[in-house]
Amino acid sequence: MYKQWCTLCLLPLCLCAFAPQCLCAFAPLCLFLFKGQTLESLTDSLINLKDPDPAKRREAVENLGSQCGHGAILALAECLEDPNRGVQQAVADALINIGGRETVEAVVFKLDHDSSVVRNLALEVLQKVGGQATDLLVPLLKRQSNDLRKAVADILGETGDASSVPSLVDAVDDPDGNVRAAAIDSLGKLRDTRAIPVLVKLLKARETWIQFSAAEALGKICDRETMKVLVEKLRHCDEITAFSIVEALGELKSKDAVGPLADLLPKASPALRNCVIKTLLLISEDHGYEIISRLGGKTLSTCIIDALGDEDPEVREAALKALGHVSSAEAAVPLLDYALIADKDEDKMALLREALKRTGAGKKFQSVVENHEKILLLSIQALGDLKEEPAVPSLIAAFGAASAPIRKAIVQALGNFKTENSFDLVVEALNDVDSNVRKEAIFSLGKQGFPESVEIAFSFLDKEPHKDIRDRAVDSLLKIYRSGTRKEEILKGFIQRLSSEDASFRELCVGAIGKIDFPEKIKRLESALEDQEWRVRNMAVHSLGALEPDPMIFPLLKKALSDGSENVRISAVQMVSKYEGEDAVEVLISSLNDHSAWVQFHAAEALGLKKEKKAAPFLLALLKDGDGPQTIAAIKALGEIGDRRTLEAIKPFASHEDLEISHAAGQALARLQTTAIGQ
Repeated sequence: MYKQWCTLCLLPLCLCAFAPQCLCAFAPLCLFLFKGQTLESLTDSLINLKDPDPAKRREAVENLGSQCGHGAILALAECLEDPNRGVQQAVADALINIGGRETVEAVVFKLDHDSSVVRNLALEVLQKVGGQATDLLVPLLKRQSNDLRKAVADILGETGDASSVPSLVDAVDDPDGNVRAAAIDSLGKLRDTRAIPVLVKLLKARETWIQFSAAEALGKICDRETMKVLVEKLRHCDEITAFSIVEALGELKSKDAVGPLADLLPKASPALRNCVIKTLLLISEDHGYEIISRLGGKTLSTCIIDALGDEDPEVREAALKALGHVSSAEAAVPLLDYALIADKDEDKMALLREALKRTGAGKKFQSVVENHEKILLLSIQALGDLKEEPAVPSLIAAFGAASAPIRKAIVQALGNFKTENSFDLVVEALNDVDSNVRKEAIFSLGKQGFPESVEIAFSFLDKEPHKDIRDRAVDSLLKIYRSGTRKEEILKGFIQRLSSEDASFRELCVGAIGKIDFPEKIKRLESALEDQEWRVRNMAVHSLGALEPDPMIFPLLKKALSDGSENVRISAVQMVSKYEGEDAVEVLISSLNDHSAWVQFHAAEALGLKKEKKAAPFLLALLKDGDGPQTIAAIKALGEIGDRRTLEAIKPFASHEDLEISHAAGQALARLQTTAIGQ
């Protein structure tokens, strides 16, 4: 007690070392101290704010910010002037985290500091917390410093507090151009309709940049009258202002702007034209593409086709989305030409396929695909998406002499057709020399779902050598099963194959049985736990764990924790961790004694996620094993559990030579200290 009183007496002196005004922070700080935080640690933090080592200063800042709250604001605000950028940023982050009116009061005058770094940090803080004391900021719009007025105008736009709108309206007439620009921008961000009259007036200003800024701000204020004003201004303005108006109309997303925007296309420069197209698409996303498809007209279609070659990828993508909506068959050839130069991004290809599908131009593009495999591929995919049966004979005819990628695409497309001739070709493709074609064929067989597909799929499964294709065959059989077709036959087929000599085959069938509901499922999986191959036993554990928690299943998982395979025991721990209750906790604690470090790792991890306090002593015992993965998991788990009594045992690991261990210890200590403060 004597030591604490001595420290308390030293505290004002420590605060005076930074700035005299910090004394006023002492009273609230003292109140905080009696809520559980040790005086020694706070005193150390205050003293370390002047330490020559920037790492210690930064740590002190973080401690004060997290532990003292409002009591540390003045001391922290002074540290914005620290010579180290890392320390300065830590101060800014701490002040943002504390927030409140006191923070605004302490930081606001740093906006006029000689150092641009300090000014920018103050701006960063106030942009986040200034809304909590807008009344302190507004008067600064009248200060002499141009930089200060601009900074305040910028901050007010970020606060979301519309009470500053009248003052920002006045700032639009500021003698400094930068202040005016900041005020206009902030009026747009605040989205208050009271700003509309002054912004409309500014559309007639002599300076182009003011017109541009005003149009941009109006676009952020969703108001029907604003749209009318912008459309009228669009009819007679320079191109720079037109850019901002077009973008503003995109923000407003009013369908009434579609006509005027389309009228602008014939006389627009290429750059403005692309801006108009993007805006039309933004509006269409809200109101439906039919609003631009109704416009029709060669000019609109031609402009969008031209935009496919624009250097801006966003413009190309926007044109790709629109092209199928504003034209019919004439869009097919430009789209296919674009396919030749487009990258192979999956999303881009999906858009291209969708655009091709919308054109309905299957016959027209048939003549241009013969020499271009990439285009042929897209054409086949589009025909598959269309699901029009007249396309099937053409797809079948193209199969025989096609390359493997094209054969694969044809089989994929035919999976969308439930016709006899498409089924026959899919079955033929199951014997293709190319494994990717076979893999797609067995998938399409499942999609078609013919009853006779069951026997064919099992026959294919028995002879296919590649595991990934076998997996796909099982998926297809399960798909047919879920459709209600020959369910008993499919289940019987999987059960019969549990006796296969091929262990990988047995593993596959155990996984399949786990996904089918039938009365004897748990019994079958229990038998699989006795299989001589660990992969089969492991699959059985996963299949049991995937089921809803059941009193019959838990003993089987517990039994698997004695399996001779480390992998099986790891899986058993993971599955047991899904269960709640004392039994599951006891099993996990018992697994901490497993001779495998990785079993211990997963058991410790599970206990940490459960925040099980009774596991703390057993986790502490794991720390004695040194530097294995189980040590890392135990440290993390103790941090999650939050038992303060484990602090001292974890501390030595914070300086461990293994960076992963020291990092885990640091995080755990931080959590435990936070828990201690809360208590």
